[in-house]
This record gives sequence, structure tokens and C-alpha cells, in this order.
Amino acid sequence: MARRTQKGTTDTDPGELTARQIAYLHEQARHRNVSRVTVSDPTPITLEAVDRILAAVASKGARHAPKEIDRTSLATELSHARVRYWSNFIDDRELPQKRKRKHLAKLMSAAERLRKALREFEDLGRPGWLLLSRGAEFHEEETKQRLDELKLKQRSLEEQKSNPLGGQARRQSSATALRAVNEELDWHEQVLLAYQKFGAPGTLFNAELAAEAIIQWHDLSHQKMTQREIDRLLASSSDQPGYVKALYSLMEDLAEIYRKYFHREFSLSRPPNGGELGGPAMRFTRAVFDEFEIKNEDGNSFSPEGIRRYWPTKS
Repeated sequence: MARRTQKGTTDTDPGELTARQIAYLHEQARHRNVSRVTVSDPTPITLEAVDRILAAVASKGARHAPKEIDRTSLATELSHARVRYWSNFIDDRELPQKRKRKHLAKLMSAAERLRKALREFEDLGRPGWLLLSRGAEFHEEETKQRLDELKLKQRSLEEQKSNPLGGQARRQSSATALRAVNEELDWHEQVLLAYQKFGAPGTLFNAELAAEAIIQWHDLSHQKMTQREIDRLLASSSDQPGYVKALYSLMEDLAEIYRKYFHREFSLSRPPNGGELGGPAMRFTRAVFDEFEIKNEDGNSFSPEGIRRYWPTKS
């Protein structure tokens, strides 16, 4: 397996390089505090860890683990794989953080422009307001018409969805279309409710109030909170975990290491009578995940089916 070094380092000793890199990555991830996933201790993979991995692979039969294996070399390559995983993990998390900050800055800029424009609009006086209020009347009428259309479409799709003679594919298609119609229906109902509750003048005032609120909320959150707290809030969302790409890359590394040291294909297997995915390659991977302290997005150990999502396609 070709050795890849951490960018920006000049060390040549693999053992020293790995320890220093992992220490650096551990500190960076701890400082950023961007995930519930815990970074492993800043030490290279030990020979004791290698023995635990080998024992896991051989647990179902001695033939799965070669008698002669260079444990020191395997430990070094696994150490490098762990460094690359955490490096990719941090890189993958940094991009979404930057994107979220960028969107927040764009929202702030838009709120400031809207507030300024609304205040300048007030200087136009009656002519400008008459024009907008007339447009609001048109919009309210169009909203009512669209609501009637959507309700008819909703009833039709509900009938198609519940029709047992329509076929499974058509019922599924109807269910998907019904969800979209329901979302649009809900939006138009909220628009109409706003007109009925506030009228055009109140809606315009609420727009100015919303712009002012966004600016105030942003300023207060940055005054009252530390940057670390802000970063943690930006990271705590239902987004896809930031380590997805890092896991795909790690699995490619593990496949190469497995073939090199075990002289077998990195493949999956399942018992003839069904049951949990397994095989020596899966046992190797799960043991490595345990040593690397890699957890899923819920903070638990990966199941075989969870690991399968990232299994190399060409194994």
C-alpha cells in the first residue's frame, strides 16, 4: 500500500509522523467540537490492538488469519489509515460549516437591504402604497383560486391512492404527488390566513419587523455567545454526517490493507439460512472501527448493515 503523508509535514519516520499527526488532528477536532463522534487518543495503533483485530478475524476459524503476519507493518499502515480518516473527517466538516456561515451572512445582508428598502419606500407616500395594496388584492384573489384548485386535486389523489385496483406503482406515485399538493395547499392557506388576519398593511409591517428581528437576533447571538458555541449550533443539524466521504475513503484503505495482509478478497458473506452480514472481512472492519473509535451518527457502534453502506463497490 502506497504511503500517503499528511500535507504540510516533513517527517520521514512513519511511527513519529503518525503519532504527531494524530495528536494534531485530535486537538483540532476537540477544539472545533463539531460532532458527537469522539476522536481516538493521539497514539498510533499498538501491537496489542493489532492482536485484537487478528483475534476477531480468526474468531470463526483459524484459516481466516495467516499464521505469519508482519504485525508491526500492519500497525503502521492502520495508523496511517486512521490519520487519513480523521484528516478527511475534519475537512468534510469544515466545508458545511463555511457554507452555513456564508448562508447566514447572505440572510443578514438580505435583511439589511429589505429594512432599508422598506424605510425608503415609506418616503414615496400614498402613490407607492396604493400600487402595492392593489397588487395585494390581486394576490389574495389568486390565492383563493389556487386553493380551490388544490383541494380538488387533493381529493382526486386521495381517491387514486386508496384505490386497490390502481396497482402498487400508481398508488405510490399518487402518494408522492399528494404530499407535494398538501405542502403547497398548506402554504397557500397560511398566505390567505395572513391576509385575513393582518391585511396588506399588516403584512408589509410584518416584513419590516421580520427583517429587523433577523438583524437583532444575529447581533445578540454573536454578542452573548462564544465562537465555539456558535460553531456547535451551526453543526448541530439533521444534515448528513460530515464523515460520510471520510468513511468511503477509509473503507478503500481497509480493503487494500486486508488484501495485502490476509491474501483474501475484501468481500461480504451471509449465512445460508440468512442472518447478519459477516465474514472475515466484515469482522476485520468492525474490529478496526472499534480500535479507531468510529461511531455512527447516533453515537453507537456501526452495525454490519451500517458498514455495508460504505463497502467498496470493487472489492
